[in-house]
Amino acid sequence: MKRKLIKTLVPFATLWSCLALGCADYGSCDLGGSCPGEETCVPGGRVCQGDLLVICGPEGGVAERRPCPFGCEDESGSGECLECSPGSSTCQGDELVRCSAAGQVLTSKLCDHGCDPVGRSCLECEAGELFCDGDLQVECGPGGARGAVIPCEHGCASHRGVCNECPPGEPSCDGPYRVVCSEDGEEMFSEPCLHGCNEQLAMCNECAPSQAFCDDDELVLCTEGGLPGPRESCILGCEPQGAPARCRSFVPTGLLESDLHVGTEDLDVTTTVEVDTDAPAVGGVPPASWRVVSQPGGGPDLLVVHYHDLLVQPGALLRVRGSRGIALVASGRMEIAGLIDAAARSGVAGPGGRDSQAASMWPEPTDGGAGALLAGCGYEATGGGGGGLGAEGGDGGSAFLPLTTGGIGGADMLSSGGGVALWGGGAGGRASYWVPNGGGGGSPGAGSGIGGGGGGALLLAAAEEIRIPCAAGAPCGRVDVSGGGGGGWGAGGGAGGTLVIEAPSVVVEGSLMAVGGGGACGGVGLPGQDGSVGGRGCAFPDSNGDGGDGGMGEEHTDSGDGVNGEGVLCVEPSSAGGGGGAAGRIRIATAQANLSAALGATAVIRAASCVQTASDCLVALVAQ
Repeated sequence: MKRKLIKTLVPFATLWSCLALGCADYGSCDLGGSCPGEETCVPGGRVCQGDLLVICGPEGGVAERRPCPFGCEDESGSGECLECSPGSSTCQGDELVRCSAAGQVLTSKLCDHGCDPVGRSCLECEAGELFCDGDLQVECGPGGARGAVIPCEHGCASHRGVCNECPPGEPSCDGPYRVVCSEDGEEMFSEPCLHGCNEQLAMCNECAPSQAFCDDDELVLCTEGGLPGPRESCILGCEPQGAPARCRSFVPTGLLESDLHVGTEDLDVTTTVEVDTDAPAVGGVPPASWRVVSQPGGGPDLLVVHYHDLLVQPGALLRVRGSRGIALVASGRMEIAGLIDAAARSGVAGPGGRDSQAASMWPEPTDGGAGALLAGCGYEATGGGGGGLGAEGGDGGSAFLPLTTGGIGGADMLSSGGGVALWGGGAGGRASYWVPNGGGGGSPGAGSGIGGGGGGALLLAAAEEIRIPCAAGAPCGRVDVSGGGGGGWGAGGGAGGTLVIEAPSVVVEGSLMAVGGGGACGGVGLPGQDGSVGGRGCAFPDSNGDGGDGGMGEEHTDSGDGVNGEGVLCVEPSSAGGGGGAAGRIRIATAQANLSAALGATAVIRAASCVQTASDCLVALVAQ
């Protein structure tokens, strides 16, 4: 910027005149009181006179004299006021301005908290105000300068200028509670966790870690992380009570619930396999898992054999014999497509059934009474009574009517409240046991027949399913606990035994048999049929000593009672017929509400407890 120096002093009056005119160069002010430059003002031009910008009018002469606070610049040939003080920063109200060396504005920033004219900078804050600087909480000091600084553990809330109380929106665990920080970081919300809080996932456990629980009829194992894991469908439903929850099970008749879970080996019968309950042995080999149970009420001991799956293939035979009854228990499933034979054969009892020899010497209420020889009629004898169990055995035929009676049939243990345990069938009575002699004693009669043995005691139980199929083109599956036929000379037939089938699902399409054995003929000495092959009493042409039919046999399906033997007159030689053995018991216990859904169209069930309808065989399976 060029400035003219004052070379001469002017009189005071002239100086005052120049000041009044606003002349910048007082040394050039003429005595006439006019500012210099007016006489040379170019029309429309702009010139600097010190810190004044002279703006010439369109016809010459000064139109305006404008003071320049930051000085005037006319090096470009056209004068201009400088915008700012060259190279400085200054406040223009609340605006901070930086000026270039040429006096031009470089930057302009509006200060949020005002501009400090002394420090020529924006104020950082208002005194006493809190604000955030990253994760720091800053307090504004006097004069707008930064004051106390506090690091924020959970970050700084810029909208509030203070440290967050907790991580905004982030969940966490506080003991058994799940806590969630509000989005503004100001407040914690908590909820109690019924099964505890998962620290890793910061969420309430859905279930108790590593514990089992019930979801309707499914048993679910909770993972260590508190989430539902593997599921198991419970056939009998899920039991949530107690600890831990479990699939409902049942207690097989006369056994323990644990018996359902012991078996680990399979038994797959493809030919003929003999089972001896006394040894015990299956196919001549001791079973892998077994135990013996003593039954209450005088019932036979029970051999309990454990398997995982038990299969009897079509055409195969599993034959059971021995003084003990038997319980075949599967921890998996059971399928009987062949035959399980626990029936009596003539005088040989099924497993756990009453043997005719023992019955003659130590009779039980289920055994048929023995017949007797009659004095004065030669060898004439009354018939032996049939064995009883699920119904009454038939009475033996009388002789020398109506003065004598035959042996009384065995008792119906069901109606009398007995027979709760797995009893075998009662044995049939002999036609006569003692032949009188002169000494008052007696000896076995040469013509006395052996009574039929009682059918066996058999329990089939499975944790999952029992099927007795009847496939097209193949023999139907069968389970037989029938009694034996009277052995001849008026002997009574043995009663059918006890068959119990228990599983959550039971499907019967084949045959379940507990038929009483038929009574033997008297005078001709012919035996009655075993229950397994029909249970008919012996009938001989022109004979008046026919045996009675066994209960539920082929010719006597309307009742479980054995039929009385036929009596005879005192005509030498002659003897009355034996009574038929009673039907045994069959009970099916299953979770199915309707037994008809389990019984196929080909199913045959013959036992005293199924006399009225097939549904009489059903007893609800009680889940434990």
